[in-house]
Amino acid sequence: MERWKQPSQARLRLIVGAWIFLVVYAIVSYVYSLRGDIGDLQAFQVSNFTRTMFMDIGLMASAAAFWIVVFGRGPVRFVVAAATLILGSFAFFPYLAWLEWSALKHKRPQ
Repeated sequence: MERWKQPSQARLRLIVGAWIFLVVYAIVSYVYSLRGDIGDLQAFQVSNFTRTMFMDIGLMASAAAFWIVVFGRGPVRFVVAAATLILGSFAFFPYLAWLEWSALKHKRPQ
């Protein structure tokens, strides 16, 4: 686990890979959506699990946005934090990848 605690190519690949998976999944699920889908409104009305997961997603996006504002660098952090509140992981993962790439770029050789 020690190798995951410092900036590395492996961490960068993991972050970028997760973002690519998210984007591909969103596109595929939109293109091949099931015709028998009950829809968002009905799902929220009948499913406690759906309401709980939606609340969890909102809380995680809020926590990520807070982390960006507190620990981020430069004025871009406010834009990314706002985008994370709206777009969630679609905005957060690219920011994490940029931070990782930046840390690797400025890493001192050992």
